[in-house]
Amino acid sequence: KPDIIFSSLFCHHFTDDEIVEMMHWMKNNSRIGFFINDLHRHPLAYHFIKIATKLFSKSYLVKNDAPLSVLRGFKKNEWRNIFKKAEITNYSIKWKWAFRYKIICENASTTDERLPGTSINAEEVMQKPLPWRGLGKPVSIIGGGLAGLSLSILLVKAGYEVILFEKEKYPFHKVCGEYISIESWNFIESLGFNLTKLGLPIIKKLIVSSSDGSFIQSKLDLGGFGISRYFLDNELKEIAIQNGVIINEETKVNEVVFHDKIFTIKYNGGEITSSVVAGSFGKRSNLDVKWQRDFVKQKPGKLNNYIGVKYHIKNEFPHATIALHNFKDGYCGISKVENNKYCLCYLTTAKNLKDNNNSIKEMERNVLCKNPFLKNIFFESEFLFAEPVIISQISFDKKTQIENHVLMLGDAAGMITPLCGNGMSMAFHSAKIAFANIDLFLNNKLSREEMENQYAHQWQIQFGNRLKNGRFIQKLFGKERLTNLFIRTIKHFPLIINRMIKTTHGKEF
Repeated sequence: KPDIIFSSLFCHHFTDDEIVEMMHWMKNNSRIGFFINDLHRHPLAYHFIKIATKLFSKSYLVKNDAPLSVLRGFKKNEWRNIFKKAEITNYSIKWKWAFRYKIICENASTTDERLPGTSINAEEVMQKPLPWRGLGKPVSIIGGGLAGLSLSILLVKAGYEVILFEKEKYPFHKVCGEYISIESWNFIESLGFNLTKLGLPIIKKLIVSSSDGSFIQSKLDLGGFGISRYFLDNELKEIAIQNGVIINEETKVNEVVFHDKIFTIKYNGGEITSSVVAGSFGKRSNLDVKWQRDFVKQKPGKLNNYIGVKYHIKNEFPHATIALHNFKDGYCGISKVENNKYCLCYLTTAKNLKDNNNSIKEMERNVLCKNPFLKNIFFESEFLFAEPVIISQISFDKKTQIENHVLMLGDAAGMITPLCGNGMSMAFHSAKIAFANIDLFLNNKLSREEMENQYAHQWQIQFGNRLKNGRFIQKLFGKERLTNLFIRTIKHFPLIINRMIKTTHGKEF
């Protein structure tokens, strides 16, 4: 049976006895109940529609049928009589704008049996031989960033119990370029986050400069928008809680053990068991080290020994533009976020910092400001943080998507270089892919091995080439002579620039 049946502007085509028969059918064939939207018969509605159709319609059919539909509408007492004939008592009738009635009829047998936040009948679900019965929480998520929070919302909306662990306390700042490809817009809104009403900066133009001041400009065909992680993560957390996700803030997970089809998760404060665990704990965590993941064991090299630094600033930089300014062994991005602020975030090698007495300010003055664009930004901007947000030991080496039967999401599964500007979209997309496979597993439609293999395969199809292209582009930037030559040369070939940008972006999902 469907959960809900609805009838929209339909009932006024039938006699009262036919409507009673239809109500019996809707009640008997819906799990939760049904609702009706239909016309209120009223003189104002009748005369208004009659005048409006004469003035604005050339169709005889519209001029005839619109007023006739109003005449066949209902009064409130007429609805009450219909329900009385149908012997249905559990209903409500509310008047709505544009002379409509909204009628809700809820089946009494399901009113108290649905699981919180879902349409699933609790008694019926508990009878199913699902693999997570009796194993504690069906899904535990370690890490409350974009991937973890969006996965938790998807799961709890589907009727599963979810617990999420986050070692920080919301809201908090993260090192991030804070630019999201438009490909993620509809997905984010589907989670319950109304981006449209925020008036966020829409970014359609890219500038890339070399350390000597040469630069190229390009349109971003797909484009993106700016929003800070401080704001975005906190809003997603609130949506998750409203939907029923259990969030443990300031909680560090110390160990995850898989044995006999069950995970045991140990954290500062206790331990729980779970049937599925997802890891969305970012670029590097204590669990990466504990599990001795391959990228952790790599010796320092060109792709795994970076530091990231982020500020929020006030500046007169164009709001529809994102810029990437290169300097010796690094690059810095700037783009607008909400509330007339700009995100200024750069990536460089640990060696650059060491060569400047491990001083961020000294490195910015001696290295970054050799690029005239960056010199202007650092000297002309108002810096809003007392101290920058910093992260070290950033690695772009390949990562596995499954580790000890844990599904990895976002940066924990693989990190795209920041100059490609698409890590946030990849985090959201990976959550959508993970949800689809977890849902099939928890409904006995996939084995655990099939879930893991299918998730890893789908992840590679979506992101494998993007990460590969990102690593290639990463090697082209940061080296002064190579970058200067590259920028001077490629500025004459805009089609190549657009092609490179497209290789690091996906399609709407």
